[in-house]
Amino acid sequence: MDNKKYKIEYPNNSLIILEAILVFDVWLLMKARWLLINFFQIVVPILKFCFISLIGAGLLMAYCLANSKFAIPDQSIDFNCKNSKMSDKYLQLNDDSMPSAMSVRKELIQIKNMKMSIKKSLLKMNFHLQHLYDQQKLANLADFASEAVGGIVIDTPGTQSYYNPSSNQMTLFGIPIFKPNYFTPRKVIQPWTQAGECWAFRGSQGKIEIQLAYAVIIERVTLEHITATASLTGNIDSAPKAFNVLGQIDNQYVMIDTFVYKNNGQSLQSFAVTKPETKSFPFKKVILEILSNWGNPDYTCIYRFKVHGKMYEVFKDEANMKVQ
Repeated sequence: MDNKKYKIEYPNNSLIILEAILVFDVWLLMKARWLLINFFQIVVPILKFCFISLIGAGLLMAYCLANSKFAIPDQSIDFNCKNSKMSDKYLQLNDDSMPSAMSVRKELIQIKNMKMSIKKSLLKMNFHLQHLYDQQKLANLADFASEAVGGIVIDTPGTQSYYNPSSNQMTLFGIPIFKPNYFTPRKVIQPWTQAGECWAFRGSQGKIEIQLAYAVIIERVTLEHITATASLTGNIDSAPKAFNVLGQIDNQYVMIDTFVYKNNGQSLQSFAVTKPETKSFPFKKVILEILSNWGNPDYTCIYRFKVHGKMYEVFKDEANMKVQ
């Protein structure tokens, strides 16, 4: 019998089938990975919530147990009784174990007072939240006096900055090692973050002239100062009190309006211009004139002054559209 070599031939599509199986395996693994990721994204927050809830429930139960008062009746029994029988007094109910009408009335009064207190607290919280919302709206108004958008301090006519660098000077062998910081009038149109970041001028009356970034129909102005609670001394007698805002028309300054900054109010106080005759003129330059402060005879501090309104070009376009 002749030796014959047999050659095994594989079908041509075997490689294609193998590649398809590998692709399917990869797809299956990717799908499983996607399902696991989504599963954990859903399950992990639920587990966190359950864990926090269990901790809260445990703390609440511990608090209730710690503040609960249990009346444990006296269970001592005198066994020295005749005929080994218990005395009738141990078979009678204790009057203290039954709530009296007076105690129930007191509990009802306490619940009613608690309800009124919660109601007042909710009203107070609502008032403060509304006030914070209003303050946030005012803080987000466009400020045409801001140095960041092009506002410039031109002059402080008749007003001197207040500072005394030698009073707090620290030296070492006659060499100054500390120089106290003070701020120039530019600070009035710059943001501030903490107490002391203000422009202080001598006395209780002063002026600062500001060129706005654009010609503006002025609708509101804002004056800022720290509150009494943020002051180291507990008072803000250096805060401005009465002040005027003037605007330049034909090289002359005219009165825009007069306002009063409250020393018991918020840090940011915004004032609407009420004079209708000044709401139709665009102003490029304004003067903030401080007429008085809240009692400090030496100096007055201004933390921030803002001017709000509409650009004259925008105001003119809106007016033309109304006419048409």
